[in-house]
Amino acid sequence: MTDQIVEMTQSWYDEIPCDAIEELTKSGSFNLVYFGQLYELDGGDMDHLKQVVAHDRLTFIEEKIRFFFNTEKECASKRSFDPEKPAIALYLGKNIPPFTLQDQY
Repeated sequence: MTDQIVEMTQSWYDEIPCDAIEELTKSGSFNLVYFGQLYELDGGDMDHLKQVVAHDRLTFIEEKIRFFFNTEKECASKRSFDPEKPAIALYLGKNIPPFTLQDQY
């Protein structure tokens, strides 16, 4: 079912350059950024993020989260992530620190 929703809603995440992430924090909208390798999002360990996107797109019509990815290891390091492990950050606005998650193992 998730694959059908992703297919119907087209691209469910967009690439974002590292310097553009700063603009997300100022936008005031909800933005989730995945830091890691793209293959992890498509059948890899982070494939479950498709379910998160599908749920968001079907449940929250008015205030959708925008989803992005960045594969630059330097960018992950700049945001205090281990560049060898996938990580996500949810940016909610300039006055709120991002919610972050990274596997510690």
